[in-house]
Amino acid sequence: MLEALRSPTGESRVLTRIMRDILDGAAVAKIPHIDFDLFSPGDLFQRNLCAKGLRKLAIEELQGRRAFAMDDSPAGLDRFPLEANPRHGRFRWSGPNPNPRYFLPIACANPLRVQLRILDFAEESLAGALTLELNDRPVTMETKSDRDSSFEFKALVPGPIRNGLKLQFHLPRNAWRRDYSPARFAGFALSQIEVEPVN
Repeated sequence: MLEALRSPTGESRVLTRIMRDILDGAAVAKIPHIDFDLFSPGDLFQRNLCAKGLRKLAIEELQGRRAFAMDDSPAGLDRFPLEANPRHGRFRWSGPNPNPRYFLPIACANPLRVQLRILDFAEESLAGALTLELNDRPVTMETKSDRDSSFEFKALVPGPIRNGLKLQFHLPRNAWRRDYSPARFAGFALSQIEVEPVN
């Protein structure tokens, strides 16, 4: 196809071939485009600086149990756009990177209990394959499957936490899901991260 594009009439020939494939039933993944009118001037620029570590986030001392719901912050290849579940609220699919990160701008002198609410996995086998590092320390997770097919993962990280909590997820791979819109290489649907100091 690249060779065809180099010829003088190559572009029209390639477009004709693509249209013929689509008419013959080839799957086409929809590419969503961001609506920039939803953001005030400079907002995305400031968010991208934080996401890339070029602007330090304000670290807040954790006073008690706190839940972090998913938001629409920039995530590069770590997470797909924000979606909503009628029962559990907002969530984001991980992917296409099978090793996504999440950063919580918190500090705590005590050890922390971390609880994840995951609504689904792109493939059943991935539920048992997920591992987690908290501030670069591998942790053992306690897993519980709820009646509504969602999952709870719990782990403990030793204190003190001074400069935020980095959650580094690991999957051996992602799964291709053509039935999602748009089709995607996804891992897990993260809904909420809850943290609580342990006395």
